[in-house]
Amino acid sequence: MMRSSFHSAASLRRTLTLLAALAISVACSSEPDGPDRTIDIVDDVGAGEDAGDLDSGQPDADVSEPGDVDDDVEGPDADASMPDADADDPEVDEPDAEDPDASDAEEPDTDEPDVELPPTECDAATIDLGVLEAGANVVELGPGLDAVAGINACDSVAQSSSVIVRFELPADGVLSFDGEAIAVSLLQQPCSGVGGFCASEIGALNVIAGVPFYAAVARPDVETQLDVVYSPHQACEPVGQMTCVDASQLEACTTGFASIQVPIWVTSECPAGCENDACVGNSCDNPIVVEESISLQIRGEALSNTFDNFGAPNCVWDTPSEGRELVFQVENVQVGETIAVEIDDPLNFYRVSILSSCAQSAECLASDVPGAVMEFEASEAGTYFVVIDSDLDIPAAPEIRVEVLASSDI
Repeated sequence: MMRSSFHSAASLRRTLTLLAALAISVACSSEPDGPDRTIDIVDDVGAGEDAGDLDSGQPDADVSEPGDVDDDVEGPDADASMPDADADDPEVDEPDAEDPDASDAEEPDTDEPDVELPPTECDAATIDLGVLEAGANVVELGPGLDAVAGINACDSVAQSSSVIVRFELPADGVLSFDGEAIAVSLLQQPCSGVGGFCASEIGALNVIAGVPFYAAVARPDVETQLDVVYSPHQACEPVGQMTCVDASQLEACTTGFASIQVPIWVTSECPAGCENDACVGNSCDNPIVVEESISLQIRGEALSNTFDNFGAPNCVWDTPSEGRELVFQVENVQVGETIAVEIDDPLNFYRVSILSSCAQSAECLASDVPGAVMEFEASEAGTYFVVIDSDLDIPAAPEIRVEVLASSDI
């Protein structure tokens, strides 16, 4: 099965209160804009006409009765002796007590300061390196540091306490941890061992920049240091060039999990060996021979795209293949035996072809995108070829796990 394993208002109401007398004065004034004095401060000037009074030109009502004349002349106008109640009150606009905006305008809004929470156990145990520089980034360690228990994925220190080291990368590159007898795990979450893996058992890791990294480092019993070693990827050419480093490792100039856009030199393990500058199983020219069964893991960067049987007889593909392939040669298959192919890789889709000869134009005896398991029962004895071809060129899966077997016990 290709099992993926991680190597990886109120409207505005301003009510102006007008005194009743002011309203009356405006209504009764002959001046367009209202009187210059209050209307009820008026003196009778004698018989005949009231000069300057608003009823100018009209005979005084008091003159028609002689007895009243003396009274009017001798005595002041009753109105004049009485102060105008309205005159004592200045015309002042009072603020509307009901207007909620009036008080708000005087009190500017202010944000309350955030309440500072105390640091968590995880915060206290974290050493932040920031963005790594090329080369060794030194972390000083000792028994007095704060630590968190149970988050290290390395078996030897799984229950011990670990210091958390946080860092970021300026660009995609290669990462390793160098320290004497120090167990280091890379975490998927800042303070949890769920999904983490023991990085110190792997060695150099191809890593992608853009997210923070968290490493759980077993807290030592003595003062020591850990070197977080980072080197940026260097672009390579020509793309597709491969070289066997030794009998089991391949160096390839390729895109992949570590560098999706820029081709770089990537060193990968060849599970069935490295021959003629290619991993065994890379093509029909060097298939992986299966006598009974085989189970292996391989990185996509170690493979090439040299096979596409789109359009071949009985092959069910609707489009050409764009991805890399892995080729198996299953020998000594007997009539009635079943060839079973198990794949597990959630990051990719694979086309599985079972052929009697390893050629792009060969007829498909069976073909499918199984997702997990595909089985084929042999109707003839002989040798069969199994080609597992990635539908798209996404060599980003850290590893794929494949099991191929021929057995009559299925």
